[in-house]
Amino acid sequence: MMTWLGHCVGPVFAEDRAPVVKKERQWGGHSFINLYATRGGGYIVLAGIEESFVRNLLRLLQREELVDAAMQPPGDAHAPVKAFLASAFIQRTRDEWEAALLTADVCFAPVLDLREAFARPHVRERGMILRDADGNLHIGNPIKMREEPARLDLKVPAMGEHTAEVLARFRRPA
Repeated sequence: MMTWLGHCVGPVFAEDRAPVVKKERQWGGHSFINLYATRGGGYIVLAGIEESFVRNLLRLLQREELVDAAMQPPGDAHAPVKAFLASAFIQRTRDEWEAALLTADVCFAPVLDLREAFARPHVRERGMILRDADGNLHIGNPIKMREEPARLDLKVPAMGEHTAEVLARFRRPA
């Protein structure tokens, strides 16, 4: 698990301090790396702190005066931006926001459940859903190499098919 924390250990390694969760970029301290509720129970996630993304969204929402606050380091300076974004995103559904932001050059995504995620056209287009000969669904390999394509074995073993082989590994020699 520690190898997955590379994006979180800045305070520990650079400043020799424990992270202050609510003020850290990855955990809600930054207005543009955050989740926002939408009307009807969905969510939109913002994930880009670069000035172009910040400026594009705030311009679209007619609140460019918040750009300076949104460009501050994570923490209390983001409170007015987060409050505004929360009040703006709750005005439309997740799907309405997705449609509105698709061409806005904003780093965002709708928060999807797994059924919704697997139903997305690009997931099927990338071959991420495979069906075996018996009709069972499997997750495909996301790594697409022209010279070394993944070869997935989609055969589901029969009940007990490998039992003798597995047990043989544990038997003591006579």
